[in-house]
Amino acid sequence: MAELVKPGSLEAAEKYLRTVRTFDPPPEGFDPFRADARALARYGFPRRPDREHEPDLFRLWSRTFEGSYTMVKASLEIDRTLLDWRGNFGDFGTSGWGGVIVEPSSYEVREPVNMVYAEWRVPSISGDPVHPTKDIGFASWIGLNGYIVNNDVLQAGVAQQILAVPRVWFEWAPAPPVAIDPWQSFPVREGDPLAVLVCAPRPDHGSVSIRNKRTGVITNVGVPPPPNVTSEGTSAEWVVEIMTRTLTGPSDELPDFEAVVFTDAVAGTKNQRLDLSHSTTTEIRGTSQTDLTQSSAPSNDRAVVVWRGFD
Repeated sequence: MAELVKPGSLEAAEKYLRTVRTFDPPPEGFDPFRADARALARYGFPRRPDREHEPDLFRLWSRTFEGSYTMVKASLEIDRTLLDWRGNFGDFGTSGWGGVIVEPSSYEVREPVNMVYAEWRVPSISGDPVHPTKDIGFASWIGLNGYIVNNDVLQAGVAQQILAVPRVWFEWAPAPPVAIDPWQSFPVREGDPLAVLVCAPRPDHGSVSIRNKRTGVITNVGVPPPPNVTSEGTSAEWVVEIMTRTLTGPSDELPDFEAVVFTDAVAGTKNQRLDLSHSTTTEIRGTSQTDLTQSSAPSNDRAVVVWRGFD
């Protein structure tokens, strides 16, 4: 009889990590715009949308892989800080989100959203002036699902803490969060421009492609869903999320952060581009019931999350 692994434990997280797929870099001269579907899959590229029949999705895909870059194989580890914040693989929700959301239903689109894209700079952060070395943190990310309808979200972005270097991470909650090792394979620093593409080409398969436009490095990762979860494609998000936890539970402490500006913020279904013209915003609320963030969509492809101040 197989040994039982307690859900939410580090052992369970490590077991899940072994199912995440990383990819060797393609050979020199490899062209993802000309390669066939099998070659793309071999090196972890998400499915290339049809240029003629899926022009909007093709444009999103192209933004990630155009120009010159270096492809690296991701070195992965469980993000222990985010794992503690998530609690028992699922302790997350929109109460800790400040950001912009779109739902296909708001555009009278009946297809699931299966691709989301954005570019943004890793923001500078600082701590509470009263407790400047307290290790509070937050994450900026884009994702699919998780808003109102679902209890799962496929997401990727950058996590930051006062006392740690920024690191790129991804997860398909309620599976555990996974960091791409900032020392070995994908270093990032404040001010770096990132381009992130999150896809769910099938309900039971996710992929994440992340590009650091300063270093010219790209990595692709295949993300399996947690047990009994599939992507329903009910929403796409551009979000800042609190990620600080106390001994007694979640905290609402948020670092002072430079405005997070998601540009080229676009999502898509198989046949429809979804801009931000019919978007919804959500805010992180402090203990005194005041908003700690202010989120907006000043244009159809731009989402902004501003820090308002300590509660």
